[in-house]
Formats: sequence, C-alpha cells, structure tokens
Amino acid sequence: MTSMSTNLLFFSFVFSVCACSTIGAISLKGNDGIDLSDEKGIEHVNFDFVINGYKVNCRGDKFIVWGKPKEFNEGNPQDTKVALVDINDGYKIYEKGLSSGVFDADYLNNGLGIYIGSGGGFIMDVVNGDLESIGGEFDASNDDNFESCDKNSSWEFNRYP
Repeated sequence: MTSMSTNLLFFSFVFSVCACSTIGAISLKGNDGIDLSDEKGIEHVNFDFVINGYKVNCRGDKFIVWGKPKEFNEGNPQDTKVALVDINDGYKIYEKGLSSGVFDADYLNNGLGIYIGSGGGFIMDVVNGDLESIGGEFDASNDDNFESCDKNSSWEFNRYP
C-alpha cells in the first residue's frame, strides 16, 4: 500500500468515526422538557420529573438532567431523579432515582463518568448509566478531576446554584 492510499484510508476512517451530532443550543421547555438544536433541527425531550439542572459534556453529544419527581413521595421527600441522554444513540435515556437531592453534576476528565453531587456523591457511567456510590473516595473539590472547555452558555443550567 502506498503512502497516499494509507493516508486516504486513515482519513476515511477518522471521518466515519467523527461524523456524529453535537448539541448546538439547549433550553428549558416548560418545567419538564428540553429543546435541543443541532445541525438536523430541533429535538424535544420530555422527562417525568421537574428539571432542576442540566449539563452538556464538552463534546456536546451527551447531557445529564436532574430534578424532583412530579409526584411527591411522602416516605422520602428528598427523592431526586437523574437522566443521562446520549444524542448519538437515538436520544437514549438512562434514568436513575436517588434518595437525596442533587446539587450539581460534572463530567470526569477521563470522559467515562459523571460526578453527581448528592449525599456522599455518585459516579454515573456514561456508557450504560450505571450509578456507583463513592463516599469519601473522590475529591469533588479538585477541579482537575473534571473536564474543562469553553461551552455554549446554554449548556449549563442549575435552578439552585
């Protein structure tokens, strides 16, 4: 194989891997929905909870949303739901319930998880949505643990900062 054909093969491989959607702008729609704009148009995503916050990752292909259930749980009034949405997997939603309030969420710098500030803290796997309690094993005050980039100002919202 010549150097030119190797370069063309490499270029076509990189192009096919990177041909994915990214979020342009994001906005609240009512108290339980989000409108996302991308190169294909506007997509509306509804949730079964009142949205208190959301964050988009630096690549713009996933976002996490958190909030309180629409129906009050008298047995545990601090119930909160979190949902991870992958826009490149048909807007697949991984939704989990937590027994304490969520105050913030941040994407880990390794790209594999999201720190969820709730109780002792949780890490959500960005591939399958699994949650793991971390207790004191993780230093959430260290900014070096989290991804950092310039984001569209609409990519973050927190009702209770």
